[in-house]
Amino acid sequence: MPDRPAPPAPPAGPVPFVEAPPRYPPVVRPSPAGGLGTATVVLFSVVAGLALLRLVADMNLYEKLDSPWAAYFALRGERPLSGFWATAVVLLNVSFLGAVPVFLCWFHRLRMNAEALAPGRHRTSPGMAVGAWFIPVANWWIPKQITDDIAAAAEGPPQAGPYGYPLRRPGSGAVTGWWITWVISSAFAALAWIQFSSVDETDFDGIRTALFLLAVSDVTLAGAGVVGAVAVRQLTTAQDARLGFGPPPMGTRPPQPYPGPPPGPYPGPPPGPYPGPPAGPYPGPPAGPYPGPPRGAQPGPPPGSPPGPHHPGPPPQAPPGPHPGPLPQASPGPGPHG
Repeated sequence: MPDRPAPPAPPAGPVPFVEAPPRYPPVVRPSPAGGLGTATVVLFSVVAGLALLRLVADMNLYEKLDSPWAAYFALRGERPLSGFWATAVVLLNVSFLGAVPVFLCWFHRLRMNAEALAPGRHRTSPGMAVGAWFIPVANWWIPKQITDDIAAAAEGPPQAGPYGYPLRRPGSGAVTGWWITWVISSAFAALAWIQFSSVDETDFDGIRTALFLLAVSDVTLAGAGVVGAVAVRQLTTAQDARLGFGPPPMGTRPPQPYPGPPPGPYPGPPPGPYPGPPAGPYPGPPAGPYPGPPRGAQPGPPPGSPPGPHHPGPPPQAPPGPHPGPLPQASPGPGPHG
C-alpha cells in the first residue's frame, strides 16, 4: 500500500483573519422620508377619490344594462351607455400607475432607514421592498412582513406604557386595516376582470355580475387609499423622529427615567452611648406570711339548687318499709328484794 503524502505544514506566524461577507449590502446613510411620504399620501387620496368615481360609474352602468335600450345600442354596435364608465376606468388606472413609483420609492427609503436602525433584524433584504410587490400571490403577505419590520425598527426597544403594558407600535392598526382592504380590493378586481374577459358584449347578466364585483373592489380600494394614507403618515413620522429628522409623533410618550434613591449621605444611627438596663437589685416578691382562706363557716348553696360536686346534698334517707319495733321489755317478777 503506497504511503500517503504528508499534510502541508501550518504557515508560520499568526493566521490572518478573514471577515465573512455581509448578508446584506452595506447600508447607506439614513435620509428623511418626509417628502416622499407626503407625496404618497396625496396620491393615495387621489386614488381613493377616483375609486369612488368609478364606483358611481359602475352602479350607473349596472342600472342601465337592465333597460331595453341596452340591447338596442348593443345590436347597432354603439356604446353610449359605457362612455362615463370608460372615462372613470381610465382615470383610475392612470392615477394608480402614477402612484406606484412614488410609493415604491417611499417604501424602499423606509426599508433602508430601518436597516440602519435595526441592522440584521429584518426577514428580507432591502431589495425585496420593491421586488416583493411584483411576485404574484406572494405580494399579499411578503410586503406586510416588511412593513411590520419597518414599524418595529421605528418603535425601538419596547417601552412600558401606563400600568406596565407595552406601548403599541406606530401605525400598527392602520397598517393592518390598510392590508386587509388592499387584499380584498385586489382579489375582487381580479375576479371582475376575469368575468369581463369571459362574457360576450350581449351577455348583460354576465356584465352586470362583473360590474358588481368591480364595485366591491372600488369600495375597498377607496378604503385602502384612506387608511393607507394614515399608515404612511404614521410610519414616516415615527421613523423620522427616531432618526432625529423630526419631532416625536403625537400620542406617544418618550421614555422616562426611573426615579432613583435620593442623593446621600444617608442619616445613620444617633451617637452613643446607648442607655442600658436599670441597675439592680431588682424587686422580688413581698415578704410572708401570706394571707390564708377566711375563717368561719362557709356559705352553702342557695336553697333549691341541685347538688353539685362542691355542695353535697342532704344524707340519703332510708327507704320506706317495715321497720323493727322496740325490743320487748322483761316482765316484772319477784326479785331478790321482793
